[in-house]
Amino acid sequence: MAEILKKQKLEEDSKNFVGQAEEKKHQQQIFTQNTESNKKDEKIIVLPPHPPEYQQQQQKQIYPDQKQNPQAPQFLLRSTFTDDSTSSLDTTVTTLRFSSIRQSSLLSVVGVTSTQEMLLKLQSLEALSEAMRKAGLESSNLIFGIDYTASNKYQGERSFNGRSLHSVDDKGIENPYQQVIKIMGRTLAPFAGTQYGIPAFGFGDASTGDWSVFSLNGTTEGECNDLDDVLRIYNQVTPKVDLSGPTNFAPLIYRSMEICYARKDYHILVIIADGQVTNERATRKAIVAACQYPLSIIVVGVGDGPWDMMKVFDESLPKRPWDNFHFVEFHSLFTDENMNQQSSSKELSFAINSLLEIPDQAKFLLKCLGNIF
Repeated sequence: MAEILKKQKLEEDSKNFVGQAEEKKHQQQIFTQNTESNKKDEKIIVLPPHPPEYQQQQQKQIYPDQKQNPQAPQFLLRSTFTDDSTSSLDTTVTTLRFSSIRQSSLLSVVGVTSTQEMLLKLQSLEALSEAMRKAGLESSNLIFGIDYTASNKYQGERSFNGRSLHSVDDKGIENPYQQVIKIMGRTLAPFAGTQYGIPAFGFGDASTGDWSVFSLNGTTEGECNDLDDVLRIYNQVTPKVDLSGPTNFAPLIYRSMEICYARKDYHILVIIADGQVTNERATRKAIVAACQYPLSIIVVGVGDGPWDMMKVFDESLPKRPWDNFHFVEFHSLFTDENMNQQSSSKELSFAINSLLEIPDQAKFLLKCLGNIF
């Protein structure tokens, strides 16, 4: 009897083993079929035909999230950036809201109440530089961004005698970009140290579109030796650039944020552009994010405009702990009513209107960051 039970037990175990093996085989077949089916249904993601060297930059520089954003300095970052608001700074920074900027310590130092009075009292760009030093600007570093969108070809219809705004002339006629680089450079040169060069980038050309930037001198860092070097390289490169578009300041602003983080020093980003930005949302987000860095942004509008969006960025972009963006229209200083002014007076007027807020911005950041820069 025991042997019969033992035999039955072995037969049942054998059947169970075979059954388990068949079940396992059946499950494997189902898995294989599902896998093949998934492969058939899987969507193939095709990258856009961007130059390979810019694909990684695109992911990091446009629409950044916490992982892709240039690593923010730890002494500033408090939370992730959002679309229309900035991460809240600590209590010290929050209580130092930038309300006093509009009063301008530069006007107080010169002893005037308006830019018109300042223009009459100051006689040169050098005098303006000295006044800015007395107003609190101890040092600064420059970054230039040049707009190479196709609209430059016709945006000088009224303001530049119908010529391309990027026209490089051997006869000594300076285009608006050359004039702005020279004026801003001369005014801010006394504040530049010897440790760093001047990064200069282009954007909006056929190779970068609205997703990246390129360095004018072809190096990774884009650093030019000095102001003369910036002008020399601009004159060499510009005739060869394939103007395109659209217009997006975001890649340039993010690149400047990276430079600020790497150097841990105060910088002034001068963006020279000929019109409205196409990607308003990305540019707005970048401006707000830049509030977390020791970076002032000055946009100089050259050409015929319009400038409505630039004025919105300047005056009413919400939820920034401080006003880090300033817009000035270059050609408004060269209207008929100003034609009797000497060229030097026009240059001084432009410099005053462009840099009026810089000393206060620098002092504000220095007070917030202590001895970081």
